[in-house]
Amino acid sequence: MEYEAWNNPDIARLLTEVLEVLTGDRWHIEFARYKKPSSVSCRQTRLFCDNDYRSVMAFSEGLDSLCASGLAEQQGKLVRVRVVHHSKKDNFRGQFDQLPYTVTPRQGGDQSSRSRGFKFTAIASVVAAISDAKSIVTTESGQGVLGSALLDSYGVYPDFRSHPVFLRKMERFINLLLGNNIKFVIPRIWHTKAETIRDFTRIVKENKQLVLETRSCWQSRHNVRFDGKLRQCGVCSACLLRRMSLLAAEIEEKTDTYTVADLTVNTFSKALPKNGKLSTTKTLPLYGRLATRQMQRLADLSARPNSETYDHAMEIAEAISRPSEQVSVDLIHSNLRDLLKNHAIARIIHQTW
Repeated sequence: MEYEAWNNPDIARLLTEVLEVLTGDRWHIEFARYKKPSSVSCRQTRLFCDNDYRSVMAFSEGLDSLCASGLAEQQGKLVRVRVVHHSKKDNFRGQFDQLPYTVTPRQGGDQSSRSRGFKFTAIASVVAAISDAKSIVTTESGQGVLGSALLDSYGVYPDFRSHPVFLRKMERFINLLLGNNIKFVIPRIWHTKAETIRDFTRIVKENKQLVLETRSCWQSRHNVRFDGKLRQCGVCSACLLRRMSLLAAEIEEKTDTYTVADLTVNTFSKALPKNGKLSTTKTLPLYGRLATRQMQRLADLSARPNSETYDHAMEIAEAISRPSEQVSVDLIHSNLRDLLKNHAIARIIHQTW
């Protein structure tokens, strides 16, 4: 991309708006001209020139990525892109490619990881542009898209990486920068994770096994490696939502999937493996308690007055609406209330397990 384009005031303004809504921080970005002449030979060529791919997805090999990509493929050709430094063995069906990247940040960069969503959407946008795809599919289900923004996070800035407000700003920035007309779509925004799993596993029976092979946990190896096996922690927010959703979808996991497997006991220490060989970090129980409260508070919203969720519906409707397609706030609010009710049902199923 040329130096003059990056210094276009409109592009610079949209870029800072994207990063500010994503991270909650104030940003000031300056671009410098590269000292060496550009090389035509190193520029990325068009991907998949023999195929008509309609959509691009940044694929993380998680549960939502698997299910959402399988469902999206029913609507047209889809290319999954791994945002990685190296090639990775395929354990999943479908067309894959990767767009390698290397970034060496200076000290003082974003340490919160809140800007991580920019990396995935930016890479997906580049792939969409060079493969002539018309849309970028966001894989998250409703709880992941909206959950953090709906709850008071006790002073922690909400996670907006899949939220319509961020994605619409990103869409405007990318299209102005690249001269494209790419759309970000969130096909599972009004579906719970359990509903997404059920819809995916109905396609073919083998999909149930693929679901069990996914990984949701984001905890370090110290909290998940036990008895010579790399497991999932079982209590972080990603694990709890996974366990709750699989249970609601009537899919049973093996007992050794998680290091903290038994959630029926009344203390964290009793939930740990009985042989005492696992020494978790001090923060893992805190993550578990916070995740449990988040799941419950999101369920509690379903019983709260409409006035407490209508402002969120207005914000979502404004973000989703386009000049040629205005979205009804009342319809968005109805969808939001239904999502919260279905989450509460899945939460009740998990509590009675």
